[in-house]
Amino acid sequence: FMVVSLLFGVITMDFSWDGNMYHQEIIAWLMNGWNPFSIAEITPNHTLWTNHYAKALETVSATICTTFNNIEIGKAVNYVLLFSSGLLAYYCVDNRFHNLKLWKRLAIALVITCNPVVISQVFTFYIDFAKYIYLLWTLFLIYKISTTERSTQESLLLVGIIILAIGTKFNI
Repeated sequence: FMVVSLLFGVITMDFSWDGNMYHQEIIAWLMNGWNPFSIAEITPNHTLWTNHYAKALETVSATICTTFNNIEIGKAVNYVLLFSSGLLAYYCVDNRFHNLKLWKRLAIALVITCNPVVISQVFTFYIDFAKYIYLLWTLFLIYKISTTERSTQESLLLVGIIILAIGTKFNI
């Protein structure tokens, strides 16, 4: 799946305004060695957003982009988020509605995972769709905790989701 995600990242172009104006700009600056903790301010085209927005997904994308020397390949992060949400959705649907036929369980998981915002933003560097993904992960985790005995693993996953959410966009 990772190879498919990387290939999808390369072959899909980001035509979104936000993606091209400052999300890719953040990724390009990070690829070129910018460390926002040691160099607080830079003067790119959209300084406010570039300097002051959280950069979790852009940092991961920049790492992938640097590895493969292609900025569009950074969208592979989006496909991994989408795929993992689909797997979690299927896990919950299968667990709860195991009597349904396979195609119905898959269809329900697909509908849960792919709302219009996710579909329109997954092929871009927009990050707003990630809020929905994190919400799904949290709901799936609550479902898992409510149907099984709670463990340290679930608590650590919840902490990880919160950290990723804050690092992606502070207003989450």
